[in-house]
Amino acid sequence: MSQLLTLGRLKLWELRNQARSFRQHSRLKVGVISFFGLGFWVGLYAIFSESFASLREWPDLVDVVMQTLLGMFFLSLTVMLVFSNGIIAYSSLYRSRESAFLLAAPLKAGELFLYKYSESVVFSSWAFLFLGTPLMVAYGQYYSAGWGYYATTLLLFLSFIFVPAGIGSTLAVLAATFLPGRKRRVIALGVGAILVLAGMFGASALELRGISYDALWVKGIMDKFAFVQNPLLPSQWVTRGILALKDADYGRAGFYLATVAANGAFFSWLATMACRRWYMEGWSLAQSTGGGKRIPRSPWQDRWLAPALVLLRERLRPMVLKDVKTFMRDPVQWSQFLVFFGLLGVYFLNLRTLGYDIKNPFWKSMISFLNLGATCLTLSTFTSRFVYPQLSLEGRRFWVIGMVPMERRTILIGKFVTSMLGSLLVSETLIVTSNLMLDIPGLLSVLHVATVGAICVGLSGLSVGLGAMFPNFTEDNPSKIVAGFGGTLNLVMSLFFVTLVIVLETLPCHQYYAKNALSEAAFYGYMTAALAGIGVVCAVTAAVPMMLGMRALDRLEV
Repeated sequence: MSQLLTLGRLKLWELRNQARSFRQHSRLKVGVISFFGLGFWVGLYAIFSESFASLREWPDLVDVVMQTLLGMFFLSLTVMLVFSNGIIAYSSLYRSRESAFLLAAPLKAGELFLYKYSESVVFSSWAFLFLGTPLMVAYGQYYSAGWGYYATTLLLFLSFIFVPAGIGSTLAVLAATFLPGRKRRVIALGVGAILVLAGMFGASALELRGISYDALWVKGIMDKFAFVQNPLLPSQWVTRGILALKDADYGRAGFYLATVAANGAFFSWLATMACRRWYMEGWSLAQSTGGGKRIPRSPWQDRWLAPALVLLRERLRPMVLKDVKTFMRDPVQWSQFLVFFGLLGVYFLNLRTLGYDIKNPFWKSMISFLNLGATCLTLSTFTSRFVYPQLSLEGRRFWVIGMVPMERRTILIGKFVTSMLGSLLVSETLIVTSNLMLDIPGLLSVLHVATVGAICVGLSGLSVGLGAMFPNFTEDNPSKIVAGFGGTLNLVMSLFFVTLVIVLETLPCHQYYAKNALSEAAFYGYMTAALAGIGVVCAVTAAVPMMLGMRALDRLEV
């Protein structure tokens, strides 16, 4: 117990040092990131408020709709948080230098796990609180709920995050112990199963063609999602607790709060017991060299990717190949990548089965731009999560790259090229698939493809440049790197950049294709100005951070 208290004091000192370093940043930086973060939260609140207001058209179905929507929201978060906590727990417990250092101290495995468990809960769940609070505030405002609703909802949220955290951490310990050397295969099969199930559900869940968008249509959709109301799901406990708070039924809400808290404590205890029993065995296996696995002399990256990079300068090719190999050899990285874009791909492939009236020009235009926004916003999250920490993940080995006979800016350009090529390959494939499924006009499809390409360039330059301006070579956990000041600033600026570009293109296109409010000459005039503005915004977004990052990298002492 005394060792655990010592670890707690160390964590408090670490938090104090981080707060002190945060205060050392200029007030301008702190002000900018606070402004954009607050603006994003307010924007979410406005969207949720408008969505709740639209439910007034079906007063008899409000309760059914809200129970289903909240159930889907929390069930989706449960699945994502289980996956996220499992990945972060594995990385911090078995791949962290800090864990190796603490194992030399007189600590028990359970105490070390609790110390790292607190980190994984924070790093995996802060976004859930950030996204969930505007939803709950808007819902409370819709029903004019009292202060007890907001206080108890916050307790529900804080209790709920320990349920997926405990499940994910337990799965990470079991995978490290009983599946050594097969982690890639297991993760790939798990992600593939999730995508297949999502595709099967998407192909059949909303088969409601020919039905008008009225109360019958809404009820039909709610019936398709009835499975989210299973009383055994933790997401349903949170949902029913919130619905009870809306009705000021604090007794029933207290029951669901106690149920969520008890299960959160149980799954956390289960993860702790699993760690006490198998952690040392799993850690030893995780440090092994691969169990005699034969490494091919000519990896597929050299056979297939190297010829595709023939247009790059000779000095850039090894840097790009190194980054691709590093990414593909880390299951933690590419498994999250599959989750990011795999579900979007499943959705796009099933667009024709989702009951949309895609023959209507208004809905065709609306859905195409929503898909464009979803793809680009997902891409901004991808670059913030995977591209931004790439330079920092070189760690203390950066001096090896720094001693290579080439300019340091070449290193940065190599990471920019890797990010841009990967982003273009995935995002362009998704947006072309979406346009084909919706039968979008040729000119509009070309505009979408060009816009996505420009956004890929801007996001890659922004993430790589800020990653060089705010490097953290002492940390090997990408979640911690992203959660720092520079990572948060990069995410906020990426979201703002994508939103600005999408709005610039959407306004004239939607007025012309969906509403016929512009003549052809006026449309081409507006579109020319919009494209010029998009080009300038993307060029500035990519070039300025890259130049500042190169300057910071040239001055860096290694």
